[in-house]
Amino acid sequence: MTVFRRYFTKVIKRSVNMKKNFILCVVVFLIALLTAGISLISCGGGGGSSEVTTGSTGTGSVSVLIADSPTDDYQNIWITINEVSLIPVNGGAPVVIFQSSSGLKVELLEYQDEDYLLRVKRNVPAGQYSKIRLRVSDIEVTPKPNTTPLCASLDIKLPSGKIDLNPREPFTVKQGGNLSIRLDIDANKSINLHPAGKSEKCIFRPVVFVDIKEGMPIGRCPKVLRGEIASLSKDSGGQVVGFTLDLKNSQGTVDVRLLQNAAIVNENGECKDPGDLKVGDEVRVRGKLANDLVFEATHVVIGQLLDVLGTVVTNPVFAGSTFTFTFNPAVGQGFVGQLTVEGEVCTLVLMGCDKTFKPEDIKAGMTVRVFGKWISQSSILRAAAIILKDREVVGSITSMSLQTGGQDVTIDQNGGLGPVVVFIPDGTPIYLMGDGAIPINLLCVGREVRVFLTSAISNPPTATLVKVMSEKHTGIVKTVDEANRILTVDRGGGVSETVVVRNDAKILKSIGGDQEPISFKDIKVDDYIWYFGLTGCGTDTAFYAHVVIVTE
Repeated sequence: MTVFRRYFTKVIKRSVNMKKNFILCVVVFLIALLTAGISLISCGGGGGSSEVTTGSTGTGSVSVLIADSPTDDYQNIWITINEVSLIPVNGGAPVVIFQSSSGLKVELLEYQDEDYLLRVKRNVPAGQYSKIRLRVSDIEVTPKPNTTPLCASLDIKLPSGKIDLNPREPFTVKQGGNLSIRLDIDANKSINLHPAGKSEKCIFRPVVFVDIKEGMPIGRCPKVLRGEIASLSKDSGGQVVGFTLDLKNSQGTVDVRLLQNAAIVNENGECKDPGDLKVGDEVRVRGKLANDLVFEATHVVIGQLLDVLGTVVTNPVFAGSTFTFTFNPAVGQGFVGQLTVEGEVCTLVLMGCDKTFKPEDIKAGMTVRVFGKWISQSSILRAAAIILKDREVVGSITSMSLQTGGQDVTIDQNGGLGPVVVFIPDGTPIYLMGDGAIPINLLCVGREVRVFLTSAISNPPTATLVKVMSEKHTGIVKTVDEANRILTVDRGGGVSETVVVRNDAKILKSIGGDQEPISFKDIKVDDYIWYFGLTGCGTDTAFYAHVVIVTE
């Protein structure tokens, strides 16, 4: 799934219910409590000395963005957000950044590569703030096909609709400054089964990484915004150079700046000029939010778009500035039989996050996703964007053999697709999904993996990236070896295991209504812990933990 797909699919199917470099890098673990509120304690710095008042200190701007990490079990996790506010250090009234009485329903798993722009709020009183408060009203999930997560058949509860994020030190909105707050929720650790007497219940217990900085977070993919043009911006010569976009759903407005050679696609899928944009147009805008909190647009599409997945049947045929190819839509896409896809000079061809290709790179046999306009008069699908699907293999490792320059890995593919042998070259990055890099010696038979393949080599299929599914264990600490960061944990039923806690592991203590980040030395015998990572390979039976939560 690509970024363009996530956003353009989302905006079609529903409304958007949806380092001077100074970085406050705050790692926050968000635990839902069984009490009146939910608090977050994070590791990170603050800064500044001014207190929030209502007038004399001036104002700044704040943007709130939401992202997510992958999950093994769920295809969708929706959270309904009703309010985001900042709490001043002086105990004054909360400063509301976003508010919606009906709530804004956000699908967390849509934002694994890019951020969901919740709101850009201007005229926020400058000064220090002690926490970020969220109010949420609902959690919904859909399991992945052919999976049976523990919470699939149970209602998922959020004990309190109020969620507080409490940095150890205050953060500052500077006068005239632009502060961004990114909330990166790790959905893989967010939904957990809890025993409750003779019954069981599921609690939404997120782990959140919070990045607070002046300007915008870097290293993320472009996003697509949907809204209505509220006003146009013109230069001294009368040329349209941007516009104000009303995001609707109580999300306010965003100023859009058209970059040079920005592509404009009209209601018929034709390439047009910025002068064709009008106040009142419903548009999809692709680009990035700049440090001045102006959205820099590379593509603007007027009106609705179809989203059709399928297979390229023929290589493109070029005629002047256009090209066409025969396309076979996948089952369930709303089309029967093959159809013709037409592209123009402004048609965007992408793979992955933001890697652009030429139309000549589209080849027969490729799986692609076409975002376009159906032109009934000529029975063609005129493409605004064509997304080349990453070649990947998903499944369980059944064998590995050392080869010159790497390893051959046999993977039993999910969905009954059978085994396939993939060559993993030495030096290929291997990541635990949502928890950072791991060494290749933790790649072994039985691992559930997602392997991304290079398009340059078809035989043998060759990996460019490997992602490994994380494991979650729970139990009671029986011994603590502080010098070597090793725990012995009783997992119940007479089973115990050795847990090696990585030097860079994130550790949180959550007892009753109190939560705080702690160090390894704070873990004690008889603590009940949740821990996430991987069990060793072969004779190595230790568990290597990336995240540890001490709880009740």
